Amino acid sequence: WRRQLEEPIVSKIQQIDLNNNLEGQFVFSTKSGIYVIDRQGNDLAGFPLKLQTNATNAVTVIDFFNSHDYQFFIACENGHIYGFDENGSPVEGWRPKTDVGLVRLPLFHFQSSGKDFMVVLDSIGRMQVFQKNGELRFPEKKLEGIFLQAPDFQENKYNARMVACDDKGKVFVF
Repeated sequence: WRRQLEEPIVSKIQQIDLNNNLEGQFVFSTKSGIYVIDRQGNDLAGFPLKLQTNATNAVTVIDFFNSHDYQFFIACENGHIYGFDENGSPVEGWRPKTDVGLVRLPLFHFQSSGKDFMVVLDSIGRMQVFQKNGELRFPEKKLEGIFLQAPDFQENKYNARMVACDDKGKVFVF
């Protein structure tokens, strides 16, 4: 099948399984919306989600409990991050999360020691780490530089750390 969208896709296309039936759906975003489509190219009920203001980053899909209960997070030009559940309804704590800044990189999510970490790095190098309820996990960090990719996470039996690298090759480790 083929489908013409009104604007380009700005995220990677991710496969999910909302119904836990191995059929799968596809999630992606454009600057004005979040799409969830079935294998035939049809929109799922409630999608696409039209954003109030243009997105500045790609949609991040999170299944917090590995239960096929997905949530979608996206940053917009107004400096807010919006969170939506699989029905397109706003997520508590992310309705929206205001004053986050201009975020161009995808929100990065990881779990460690039974806790969720949602990492956001804005265009001026302010790194904020949130819990899944939208509350700060710890105070924000100010990094100097321009970042071309989202921070990452590394964990082994001795330690856990977040790492970000700027465009000059300077590495920040937390």
